[in-house]
Amino acid sequence: MGEDSNTVHTCALWVHEITAFAGDELVLSSAVFGNVAVGEVVEVCHEETQHTAAVLLVRRKPEPLKRNMDISISRRITQEFNLQPRKNVIVRVLRSQLEKERISLSLVELSFKKRYIGRS
Repeated sequence: MGEDSNTVHTCALWVHEITAFAGDELVLSSAVFGNVAVGEVVEVCHEETQHTAAVLLVRRKPEPLKRNMDISISRRITQEFNLQPRKNVIVRVLRSQLEKERISLSLVELSFKKRYIGRS
């Protein structure tokens, strides 16, 4: 694979609660994504809706998971991007510079729970 090539996998999507996996939103199986490194970016979408994709940062090293579990995403993210559990998704590891440059952020939402924020 050259620098401009991306890795693409099709696998069944598993969904977890944010309290699982130490709060990580994305968990990858080492059996399928063993060559993905922390800090890389993956794009996840259903085969029929490739125009709408979740773009996620890999924050934890791929690890051995239960049989048939290749990717798991937190319920909050799957609901936001209409990703259906147990349906096939296309997972593309964005490695080329061109692919990374086309990523943009259109909204940032901050949420604070049980914190006091004061103004001085």
